[in-house]
Amino acid sequence: MIAEDHPDRGCTVSSARLAVTGELVLASAPRTAAVLDAVLPSRPRRVLIDLADCSSIDGAGIGVLLRAHYRLRRDGGRLTLLNPAPPVRRVLHLTKADTVLDIRELRPVAGMTNRRLVVASSRRHG
Repeated sequence: MIAEDHPDRGCTVSSARLAVTGELVLASAPRTAAVLDAVLPSRPRRVLIDLADCSSIDGAGIGVLLRAHYRLRRDGGRLTLLNPAPPVRRVLHLTKADTVLDIRELRPVAGMTNRRLVVASSRRHG
């Protein structure tokens, strides 16, 4: 996480990056919600959630992501989901959550090391 100190508001987090591993389903969703509940009061401008190692997601997991999205948006922030595994991307598409949530793929730039990444959006704007 990146923190900034603002004299009028105290210390706030400008961005946070989290990773979900394993399943984001009914049994594990409360743990993910608790982590987000710990991060969101600092009013980050951006929260990135890496789903590359998330093997599956269900309605409870999608609910956690949507609640975080709306809380961040209300406070002027943004939630971005990164690199969802194919099964997760499929569920997000079938439930139309991909029309609400910002989903992006990070991929290495040709000829560059993995340190330099290009963000490609899967959302359609227009």
